[in-house]
Amino acid sequence: MKTQIVEIYHPQEQVTQEGISLSQANVVEPLICPICNKPNACAVSKGLSIEACWCLSLSARGTISAAVKAQLRGKACVCQSCYESLCKK
Repeated sequence: MKTQIVEIYHPQEQVTQEGISLSQANVVEPLICPICNKPNACAVSKGLSIEACWCLSLSARGTISAAVKAQLRGKACVCQSCYESLCKK
């Protein structure tokens, strides 16, 4: 039986202004950041309490645009590095 390779992300595909590829935004993997595809270190997705998550240790240093929030809502959490990058924009 021949193995089929499914390509999820292609470097030539359309990317939003915030740097999120349209196909990446549709992929749901709870422990992977939907922006950079690296581990997001989400405590809740690992079965721990929200109090153990890195996101609660951050002060509200910045705001993520409503467009990005809408695009990522219901998907996996972003990682700390991507969160900080999005807050700078």
